[in-house]
Amino acid sequence: MIYDPPTRGARNMAVDEAILTAVAAGGVPPTLRFYQWKPACLSLGYGQRAREADGSAFAGARVGYCAAANRRARDFASP
Repeated sequence: MIYDPPTRGARNMAVDEAILTAVAAGGVPPTLRFYQWKPACLSLGYGQRAREADGSAFAGARVGYCAAANRRARDFASP
């Protein structure tokens, strides 16, 4: 179990990708990670599209966006 301090969306996604890659390779056991965004960040899961997000929920806020994890997740989606 990992507890990380709040950080930027791109860094959180990079850490998630590194953990996913290590677990898939058998290098580490399945991992539960708790983290927060700072600043706020729109995080879209596999199959989600930015146009489907409720923009009014974060209108006027400074919100980051990181799509790298969406593309990388496709590599591990199939058995």
